[in-house]
This record gives sequence, structure tokens and C-alpha cells, in this order.
Amino acid sequence: MKLKSEIVLTLVAIGLTIIVISGFLYYYNAKSTVLKQVVNQLQSISESKKQRLEGIVSSNLQEMQTIQNRAVLKQYLSKYIEDTTDRYPAQSYKLLLYNALTRIKGEYKGIEDASIADINGNVLVSTNPQHPKNIADEEYFKHAVRGEECLHFFSDAERREVVWFNAGVLESYSKVLGIIVLEYSVDEIESITNDYTGLGTTGETTIGGWQQGKILFITKTRFIKKSLFQVANSTAMHKAIGKEENVYKDLEDYRGAEVIASSRYIFKTGWGLVTKIDRQEALIPVQAFKAISFYIGCFSVIILILISFIIAENLVRPINIISSTALKISEGDLQQRVSIHSKNELGDLASSFNSMTESLVLTQQRLEEKLSELDRSNVALEKFAYIVSHDLKAPLHSISSLAEIISMELKDKASPETNQLISMLHMKVKQMHELINGILAYSKVGVDIDSQKERVDLQQIIDEVREAIVSTKNVDVHIETALPELYIERVLIFQLFQNLISNGIKYNYNDEIKIAIGWTDKESDHLFFVRDNGIGIPEEYYEKIFDIFQTLQSKNSDSTGIGLSIVKKIVETKGGKIWVESTVNKGSTFFFTLPKETPKTLSHNRIN
Repeated sequence: MKLKSEIVLTLVAIGLTIIVISGFLYYYNAKSTVLKQVVNQLQSISESKKQRLEGIVSSNLQEMQTIQNRAVLKQYLSKYIEDTTDRYPAQSYKLLLYNALTRIKGEYKGIEDASIADINGNVLVSTNPQHPKNIADEEYFKHAVRGEECLHFFSDAERREVVWFNAGVLESYSKVLGIIVLEYSVDEIESITNDYTGLGTTGETTIGGWQQGKILFITKTRFIKKSLFQVANSTAMHKAIGKEENVYKDLEDYRGAEVIASSRYIFKTGWGLVTKIDRQEALIPVQAFKAISFYIGCFSVIILILISFIIAENLVRPINIISSTALKISEGDLQQRVSIHSKNELGDLASSFNSMTESLVLTQQRLEEKLSELDRSNVALEKFAYIVSHDLKAPLHSISSLAEIISMELKDKASPETNQLISMLHMKVKQMHELINGILAYSKVGVDIDSQKERVDLQQIIDEVREAIVSTKNVDVHIETALPELYIERVLIFQLFQNLISNGIKYNYNDEIKIAIGWTDKESDHLFFVRDNGIGIPEEYYEKIFDIFQTLQSKNSDSTGIGLSIVKKIVETKGGKIWVESTVNKGSTFFFTLPKETPKTLSHNRIN
């Protein structure tokens, strides 16, 4: 992936993360705020309506106490009960009671009818001709007989309306005369429940109470016309009648809709009041905010992508300029310079790059001068090596010839000591000759012979080495793993294997000499090994044996100490490494690597 794409994707990812996290935080904060506002509003409305209802209840109870204390009612009722002989006076007192109840009905707003019953529940007088004749089984009558304050509602299935019953005892001189029952319309209560101020289009207030073991609506609901006296199948209503005053954010109402509801209990009545609003409507501002946030988020993403592209372009353009300039410089055009003048890190980088290029130009000029000097030195050294080789070999030949003449002249006359000295002279001449050849060979390693590279079959090279150096029948040179083909100078790879195999034969005193050659294919290079069963090498000499003129043999041996130095120089010239692993008296294994070179991927190496 290109740097520009990476920068854009990184900036967009960071920006999107911030936008998403911020959006969620703002959304939930807005939702929490809206819910808190709705909860506070429902609490305020429900508490206000509770206080109004309790005010009505308190007022009605006070009215009952006032009416209970009216002497005229007690007087007329006492006369009516006691006068049982003459029907006419009884009817007169009954009429007087009726007129008194009528006046009470007119005096107190909200009282629809008034009735008086005896202690057995028989209705004696009522302003409602259709009033039941006996109320002994009614709850409000039972409470009144026991002297308890009572507010009860009654559902009239025929009229489809609810009537309050407030019953109290009429007594005189601690004697119970009867029970007065006041019936109130629910209009005043419904004026409270029908007030939807602050409740939107789905909010409402409902009131429920117990009757015959069920919780029934005692006011009409907003959405179901025939809900009066129906079972209030609402969790919030159950909680309200259970005196649990709280706000619930995840309840279902009688319609099965999710609502936010506030429950209140109305004292001395057993009623529950629920003020609620549909959750969906309550969260409309949140949904609107969510939609707005979505559009803002989309717009922000577009702006973010554009800004990311601009930033990436501004960051990558100078880098591309530097990269393009560096490529041209690597191709040899050292006159290229970076034209970036911004006053930031990229400007500093461009300035440093230009300074580096200037230094590179100077370095190249100096290098070319040094290489020219080196080429001249190499040519002179090569000529010197040939001259020295020729000039040293000529006296050696003369010395060798003179030694041979002296040996023939003194063939039978010389003493053993003299013959030993002559033999030593021959050996030293031969050793000097080998040393000169080794130095000459070492000086030629790495000289520019790239033009001689070719594809070489190593199997064939090993066969040629075997034929060139193996003269005894007790030497076994075998290949453990099939060797590859290399693109390399034939003379160098031949010289490398020749020296290693010769080394394994020379320093081996076994009756059967075994030389094993193998190869392993690595990722970027070839790993070769040459293993022998010779005398081995002590660990402290693992590095020294590769130095020129270093040998583990005595000075009187024919070892020049140059063979392994030539091997190391060849390997390192080709970019590889060489090392040894050995056990004294058990043999040595020389490992070396050669890079995988092809005609298309040649690396031209110059050896100083």
C-alpha cells in the first residue's frame, strides 16, 4: 500500500473513531437529558394532580363532617324513626328530611344526590328515586357503620358512570340514628384527568381503584372510549395503588405501548393515579437529534476525507520529489537537486538531502581519483609480480642446477652430512618456488575477470579437480549431495575446490583418505562444505589458518600457508563467508557460502 493511501486511511480511521465516539456520547447525553426532563415534567404534573385530588377528597370529608353535625337532620330523623303510630306525622318528617337533603344538595357543589339509611341499610329518604332500597352490602355503608371515614366509588352499569359515595353516621346522644350517604359526580375528577397540558399527543392521566377484587378505571381513558369500569391492566396502576410512588421509564400501559409513567397514591381513597406519556413521543427530540447528527456525521466524513487527501498530498508530494530525485541520482545523474523550501521538517530533510548529494559528488570524485590510482597500482603490482616471479625464479633455477651438479660431482665422495645439506638445499629451492607461485596466485585473485563468468557445472569441476590432484588409490573424493550450477568464473571455483581438497589430502595421515563434498540451498545463497578425515585443527587456530603464510606444519614442510588464504579471498570476493569446524585427529569440515548470482543480478566487486 502506498504511503499516501496509508496516511489517508489512518487519518480517516482516526477521524471516524472520534466522530463515532463523539456522536454516541452526544446521543446518549441528549437522550439522558430528554428523559430527565420528561421524568421531571411527569413528576411535576402527577404531583400537582395528586394534590388537587387530595384537596377534593379533603374538602368532601370536611363537608361530610359539617353535614353530620346538622341538628335539623338529627331531629327530623329521630322524629321519623320514633313516630311509628301515626303515619301522617312520619310522612311529614320524611318530607322534611327530603327537603333538608335537597337543600344540602343545592348548597354544596358536586353533590348529585343525598340519601339517609337506617342502621340495617334500608334507605329511608333519597333525592334519587332510583336509589337502591337497601345498601347493607355496600362497602361504604359497612365502613360508615363502624365509624370509619369512607370514600368509595360505585359503577352503575346502566348509566355507565361513576359515582362517589361518602358515608357518615348520624347520631344523637351517642345513639346511632342512621347513615347519611352523599353521592358525588366524577366530573370534577375527570376535569383533572382530561387536562393533557404538558402531555403531548399520547400522554394522559388515569385513575383506578379496587372493586370486587379488581382494579378498575374510574375515569375515562384518552384512547379507549368504553374504558370506564374496565380492568386497569397496567403495571404502573398496580404500583400506584400499592403506594409505590415513582417514575418508571420502561413500562407498558393498558394498550401494550411502551411508556414513561409516574405513579401516585391518593390518601384515604385506595385510588391510584398514573400520569404517563408514550416513550416514542418523549424521545422525539432525541430522534430528531439523531437524524441531524447522522447528516452532520456524513458531512463531517466527506470533509474529513477531503482534508485527509489534502494532508496526505502535502506530506507525500515532497517525499515523492525526494524519492524521484534519489532514483535519478542512483542512476548516475548527480546534478539532480531537491527543490523544496518549506520551513518544516520536510524542508530540513530536503536541505540535508541536497547536502548529502553534494557530499556524494565530492566523494565520487575522490573515489574516482582513488580508483584511478588503484588501477594504476594494480597494473604496476601485476607487472611487479610477474617481474619478481621471473627474476626470483631464474636464480632459483640456477641454484637448483648448481645443487644438482654438486650432487653429481660429489656422488660417492661426499659425506652423509654433505648429502643431507644438498638434499635440504633442493627442498628449500622447491619450497621457495612454490611460495613464489602461491604469492603470484594470491595476487591474481579478484582481479577484474567478470568478463570470464559463465555457467559452471560443479559436478564437472570436482571431477577435474579429482583428476588434477588425486594420484594415489587410497584417496576417496565423493559428493554427498548433487551440486548445482553456478554463474561464476570457472578458474576461481576450480581454484577454491582444488585448495580445499588438496588441504584435506595434504594434512591427512590415514591409510584411507576420505573427502566429502556437499551443498544446501539457502534463501539467498548456496552453502557448501568440504569434509575430510585428516589430523584436525585446534579451536584456537580456526581464524589464524586463513591468514596468509600461516600454517600448522613445521617450517621444514612443503606447506606455504597460502592455500587457505586464497580460498578465503575467493569466497569473500564473491560476497560469501567461510569458516571451519574441526576435531583434532578426527577431521575438519570447511563451510563456505556463495550468493546466488545470475547474469541479470551480477554484483561487480573490486578488490583493493
